Amino acid sequence: MVDCGNTLTLEQQEGANPPTVNFDGQANALYTFIMMGPQFDGMTGMATNNVSVHWLVVDIPGNNLAGVAVREGQGQQCADTARDYATNCAAFAYLCGNATYEEALRTRCQVTCRFCSGCNFHADGIVPRFMPLAPSRRLSVRFEGGAMVDCGNTLTLEQQEGANPPTVNFDGQANALYTFIMMGPQFDGMTGMATNNVSVHWLVVDIPGNNLAGGRTLADYQRAVPFPNTGLQSYVFSLLAVKVAVREGQGQQCADTARDYATNCAAFAYLCGNATYEEALRTRCQVTCRFCSGCNFHADGIVPRFMPLAPSRRLSVRFEGGAMVDCGNTLTLEQQEGANPPTVNFDGQANALYTFIMMGPQFDGMTGMATNNVSVHWLVVDIPGNNLAGGRTLADYQRAVPFPNTGLQSYVFAIYRQVERLADMNFPNRENFNAIAFASARNLGYPYAGNYFRMQLQ
Repeated sequence: MVDCGNTLTLEQQEGANPPTVNFDGQANALYTFIMMGPQFDGMTGMATNNVSVHWLVVDIPGNNLAGVAVREGQGQQCADTARDYATNCAAFAYLCGNATYEEALRTRCQVTCRFCSGCNFHADGIVPRFMPLAPSRRLSVRFEGGAMVDCGNTLTLEQQEGANPPTVNFDGQANALYTFIMMGPQFDGMTGMATNNVSVHWLVVDIPGNNLAGGRTLADYQRAVPFPNTGLQSYVFSLLAVKVAVREGQGQQCADTARDYATNCAAFAYLCGNATYEEALRTRCQVTCRFCSGCNFHADGIVPRFMPLAPSRRLSVRFEGGAMVDCGNTLTLEQQEGANPPTVNFDGQANALYTFIMMGPQFDGMTGMATNNVSVHWLVVDIPGNNLAGGRTLADYQRAVPFPNTGLQSYVFAIYRQVERLADMNFPNRENFNAIAFASARNLGYPYAGNYFRMQLQ
């Protein structure tokens, strides 16, 4: 048996069959198995730092190493240059046939899910010159004379002739909007040579479903006519999915400094209204899904000083005298007065636990100046739902009192969602607080909600 680095002899590996491999695999998932070892230098006989593969099995269903089957028919045959653009595609392989996830997986996991156009977008230089990623669907483009565009086939000028633009068909969803672009090389009028720049031959936006004629044409069709003696030139037809409509009302109006923290938010836009994905999309795709707090966390320096990302929910913080915290508004010392801490409300789920932190600048006692360090003014953990009073207070509330003549200072309120109850029983030091390190050590993730105000003393 192989056991965590135990030593085996050559004789112990003998047998007519490969070793038996067992693991705790989920029945509806696919796995990849690799056996690796050192690579040796044939001249010196010494082991190198390189690695050699001794056994490789992919598409393993459940824990059945022998039951491998390649999934065909979910798209055209994958070209060698198709890509899995996400590193964790293998973990999502069991979702390949699930219609709910198809759109996302088409973009991210082409090879794993066999969602491939079959064209050599990489080998033929279409990626990255004309588009950043290879699409997984193939457009149908047919000229009036019957010639078809087919993954880099060669067409003549005569085959493009006709009184009308080519007919374009694609598998568009009825309730979605699309943008269509035809592109080609740009030529230098002086030298007659092709440049690295790109020219638009046809541009149509706001296409409903697969009805190209129902869209708005921004650039009329121009036939592909390359300069003579410039070699084979590529002309590319591309289709982009866009949001059906701007979704308002799912959060406050997005501030200019809100962020899409993922690069592929557009591919997930159709999930914006799906409650199952809301939590992930609030963190990753604020602008795309209109999940924004409306505060200028970036412009006002709250990110990254007090938190790593801007939260998409806004906390409600109200002082006893009625003053409200509102995205960096200025409050006075008098407006914070009261016998009790401010009232804090947020949109918390009833069966979840949360951590609440109030933070402010740390001041140098010798110079009286604000430092880059952060001080904790209030810390409550294990908050059930949105019931702040039901949590465990690790640091009692301290009113914000900046040192005089240090200018406007920011005081920040943040909520983090917990995955379990925290082990912390006390909080010995309010000074030199690092919210990012605190959250990371407790697996709190990114801020769930936030708000902040500013104040100064003369």
